[in-house]
Amino acid sequence: MNSLSRTQKPRAGFTLLEVMVVIVILGVLASLVVPNLLGNKEKADRQKAISDIVALGKRTGYVPTG
Repeated sequence: MNSLSRTQKPRAGFTLLEVMVVIVILGVLASLVVPNLLGNKEKADRQKAISDIVALGKRTGYVPTG
């Protein structure tokens, strides 16, 4: 060993590999969560539209006859 390597303190921090692994894990988690959230929003929008149509029908006196 040379004298330079014996006197240096180990550096604190993350290696590039560790950072890349974390980014990949976050990407996988995001790919699982985002579609589920978007699906729930579409379902909520559809339910709100149905509710609005029913409320409009009640206000105008519409009675479904089957």
